[in-house]
Amino acid sequence: MAKTSKFLQRPTVPIAVTDKSVSELMDAMASTGFQGRKLGESIDTWAHMLKDNKLTIFMGLTGAMCPAGQRKIVAYFIQNRMIDCLVSTGANMFHDIHESLGGHHYVGTHAADDEALFKEGVDRIYDVFAVEEQFRNTDRLIADFSKTLEPNKPYSSREFMFLLGKWLFEKGADHDSVVVSAYMHNVPIFVPALCDSSIGIGLMVARRGGRVIMPWLSPPCWPLSLPQCWYRWWCTARCAAWPRLRLRRPPRQPFLRRPPRWRQGSIPAWST
Repeated sequence: MAKTSKFLQRPTVPIAVTDKSVSELMDAMASTGFQGRKLGESIDTWAHMLKDNKLTIFMGLTGAMCPAGQRKIVAYFIQNRMIDCLVSTGANMFHDIHESLGGHHYVGTHAADDEALFKEGVDRIYDVFAVEEQFRNTDRLIADFSKTLEPNKPYSSREFMFLLGKWLFEKGADHDSVVVSAYMHNVPIFVPALCDSSIGIGLMVARRGGRVIMPWLSPPCWPLSLPQCWYRWWCTARCAAWPRLRLRRPPRQPFLRRPPRWRQGSIPAWST
């Protein structure tokens, strides 16, 4: 009998059709193939991470997960400290805020007539619908929040989201909100492109009213002068508010290696 190849050590195991919990199904998927196995393997990896108290678990949240109905799952991760830090798009945080204050997204279809939707003031996120005027109300709410911030003070996205979560909490927003849960359980949220979302539109509304909120200078900005950094942020915010407006941006500068703020002993008490 020929020696068994080193490549043929672990046969796949077909999933038996029996009563299973979700965790049992995930375990079974780890012995199948393709994306089913990757899902099972990722759950297994995460389970091992949760058992190690010396690890910091970062979660990346991209895509339209909050309008697609997944925000309470992420909030559950935060509430039960299954993640230690969230890095998200601004859009996901905006839609989470929208629903936490009573707004809704609706089951739609990707095959809808966008011209007909536009005439009725309906926005489409692939196969999810929403009311444009309700989104604008949330924009105005973010503009109102910006009035509580110190003018001309740089804010990191982490500090901005913490203070926004606190403000929403005090306004009675849903505690199952991602942003509110992060504030309540002291889990930091980083939003690398905060202005590239409807949050940026809300800040532009505030800016038109004379309220200017400055972003904390991110690493790519360190080699630049303050006017250059301000111009880069202004271009981003303008393009977020008016997508058709094309502005020339200054060339990206080489990344200047520098330790993160939280390794320099300068992190404020609220964010530890």
